[in-house]
Amino acid sequence: MATFNLQNLERPKKTSPCDEESWRACTEAYERHAEAVRSALVRTHADVLAVQEVMDNGDFKALIEGTEYASFARSPIDRSPGIERQQVILSRFGIRKVHLHRQETKVSWVHANRGVAQAVHWNRPIVEATVDLPGIGPTAFLALHLKSKRPSEVHHIGRSPSGVWPSLASHAEGSVLSALKRIGQALEVRRRVDGIFAAHRSARIVVLGDFNDSLDSVPLDIIRGDYVGARNPALWDQELYPVELSVPKEKQYTLIHSGTPVMIDHILISRALLEHFHSATILNETLRDHLAIAPYGAYFPDSDHAPVIMDLAVPDGAR
Repeated sequence: MATFNLQNLERPKKTSPCDEESWRACTEAYERHAEAVRSALVRTHADVLAVQEVMDNGDFKALIEGTEYASFARSPIDRSPGIERQQVILSRFGIRKVHLHRQETKVSWVHANRGVAQAVHWNRPIVEATVDLPGIGPTAFLALHLKSKRPSEVHHIGRSPSGVWPSLASHAEGSVLSALKRIGQALEVRRRVDGIFAAHRSARIVVLGDFNDSLDSVPLDIIRGDYVGARNPALWDQELYPVELSVPKEKQYTLIHSGTPVMIDHILISRALLEHFHSATILNETLRDHLAIAPYGAYFPDSDHAPVIMDLAVPDGAR
């Protein structure tokens, strides 16, 4: 199994300039990006793969053409308005059923001085797919892409065309809104995990994707679960376990942000899969700090994320 953020996979359109370069130069930059991303995808050699930031279904289909993933079953693209960055699950073993879980929780933000409620929306659905893993059985995969820490728009607070905030407080308020979105998404993931456990106590569950946060963050705490914090030992087997903990500490990072390696892409598994767990790998050997080595907005060939891979052991002859 693997998860990989492709970083804005979209071929430039002639109608919209790309970072003030010509359309031809942008297209050449995209081709370099697609080649680098395709190489990383091939290297994962996954049986079940979750990818994030698919901007155009046709571009993604062209990306995997000629690779083993071209014949895999794929979860559908969410065509709801306002969803630009998609996540997709691909499976060598087919997909028994798939569901896109859109936002259910209602959250409002009211500033004391403005008195007008701002609805807090997150527009990336949770993609759930059930896959029959040979030698293991039906397994629920929940692919996600949580909101980044980049500040969200705040109603009634204008920013300049270049994105300059009018005050540090307004910038902080945007960061708070982003945190609310990330936490809200995490809560809905945990609710879905609890729902799966309610139907089958020994359920095999994999939650994977770009969490945009570290293992010690509130969103990760919510999704993993904490039976000790809940003071309920009966829930001990409903926690999820991060496979990255089996990787040497110095290798536990999937992105380098302004010189600091961080682990924001994760694979979490239920206890029923621990008996099959063999190893985890993070393909970060060539990872570079995109913000540090060039001006913001530059188009780099490779993704700024590293793929995370999990290997499960299955009985001989099961595949």
